[in-house]
Amino acid sequence: MIHLGCSGWSYDEWEKVFYPEHTADRLSFYSMIFNTVEVDSTFYRIPPKNVARQWGKAMSGKHFLFAVKVPGDITHDAIFTDMDRSCSIFRTFEQNVLNELSTSGVLGPILFQMPPRFSVDNVERLISFMECVHVRNAAVEVRNMTLYENRKFREAIEGLGVAMVDVDSTERRLNRIESGLKWAYVRLHGRNPGGWKAENPFDYRYTDAELREIASKIKSVNYDDIFVYFNNHPHGSAPVNAMALSRMVGVSNNAFF
Repeated sequence: MIHLGCSGWSYDEWEKVFYPEHTADRLSFYSMIFNTVEVDSTFYRIPPKNVARQWGKAMSGKHFLFAVKVPGDITHDAIFTDMDRSCSIFRTFEQNVLNELSTSGVLGPILFQMPPRFSVDNVERLISFMECVHVRNAAVEVRNMTLYENRKFREAIEGLGVAMVDVDSTERRLNRIESGLKWAYVRLHGRNPGGWKAENPFDYRYTDAELREIASKIKSVNYDDIFVYFNNHPHGSAPVNAMALSRMVGVSNNAFF
């Protein structure tokens, strides 16, 4: 099954581009268009339980899944220096967010977005962490591009039952979707010419020709599940591109298509 959506949903600049003006319940409107969303806000802070509980109750029974980003305090800090602290932070994240969404039957993959300094030298720490928290349905995105060509790294990650995220960005095109598991995870960041050094690296809108290339990659694979998220959120480009790609791959969550 193809699960296709955006990274985040609550952006003011999406009004009049995606949301009708003054839309009160953005998540409900979003879920009429897409069948999944990637929660980005949890990277910056762990919300209280009632927040994730409300998300779960709102989407329960709607064939909608939340992918959830692991706190940056883990992926960008503690995992490099303090394993006990990493596991402690994850337990809070698990209790406040993952368990609440799981109870409502709407929990999808758990995303670990690692920083550029994460290298093959840190693999053992990541493995130790995964074994500590026994995380399931996890996916790891790396920003160190050399790791994509490192077969030992991929084998070590997938040996834990963890998917390696395929990306499309200025630095790396989505030439293929590759997973040694029964499911795959794709993030589409945009192709801003300035790359990660740009003032807003996600400010980019894919052309129809570029989307057709991406659609062909998606349709060429046969996984039980594939999760695809647009992270080019500025100016409403993510939902605009996601709706277009949905039509190209034959995924629709509503009658608007």
